[in-house]
Amino acid sequence: MNYHLRHMITILARRCREIGIAPGLALVLGIVLFAGACWLAFSRTVYAPWILSGFALGYLLRLSTGQRNDFILSVADTKTYRQIRMAENGLLVSPFAVAFLVFGAWWFAPGIIVLGLLLSFIRFKKSSSFTIPTPFGSRPWEFAAGFRRTLPFLGIIYFIAVMGWVVGNFNLGMFALGLTFLASMYFHYETEPEFPVWIQAFTAKEFLMRKSLTAILYSSVLGLPIAISYLFLPGGTLWVIPLIFIIGWIYVLCVLYGKYTDFPSKMGMAPELLIGFGMWFPPAMLVLMIYFYFKSIKRLRLTLG
Repeated sequence: MNYHLRHMITILARRCREIGIAPGLALVLGIVLFAGACWLAFSRTVYAPWILSGFALGYLLRLSTGQRNDFILSVADTKTYRQIRMAENGLLVSPFAVAFLVFGAWWFAPGIIVLGLLLSFIRFKKSSSFTIPTPFGSRPWEFAAGFRRTLPFLGIIYFIAVMGWVVGNFNLGMFALGLTFLASMYFHYETEPEFPVWIQAFTAKEFLMRKSLTAILYSSVLGLPIAISYLFLPGGTLWVIPLIFIIGWIYVLCVLYGKYTDFPSKMGMAPELLIGFGMWFPPAMLVLMIYFYFKSIKRLRLTLG
């Protein structure tokens, strides 16, 4: 277990050096940015604990993906694998637990720790004899695969939306609507192999435009049931609904373009850090979306021409 954790730290340090930041400085900046984001969230909305829990859950789900867990199991026995998973999840949720304690969200601290512990026992398999139906087509693959991987998380989102409607809390429903776009962002973090992109009969701009339109359409499909139901909730601020859709589309496209900035390699640490910082300030995400778009076009031309 210690070897695996040291190996992960070495990889992170190497990525920091690749983008020209000393690992120690990156750690300090990460702590400052996280603390600032938590302060901003708690000072702006009473739903900050739920928002931070949503982010924590998204990262926990990424640690439970089949490919990385299959690799760990191939080099470690079952006992060591379980220790690694518990250690990884524990390290991930610890900053969130500390933030909850500092900002007075007492019940969320043990809750996020228990959630991390429970998810350390879950491994999403890549294949199954039973295929879960989805409202999405198989092309592109992001939404169909992401929907199946995060079905429990999506169930929680719609449960929150239903509870908000039952108690007449419009803001809670809008929080759930925002989480559907957070899920769509998560769907796009994984980068496909180079060959499926290379065989496409499109230019780089055409390929990215088709992916963009599909991302907007499919991310809207996830949120439409919530949006439509809350149109009939008395006392709601209806202009907030289209605003969330517009901001959500920007966020989803930002991640979509960001993952192709280093194609065919996986999304680098620099885009991830920029996206993580920009998520707390929507105008910054708009700037990043435009920047990532032109950078990804340039990168995709090496594959598509």
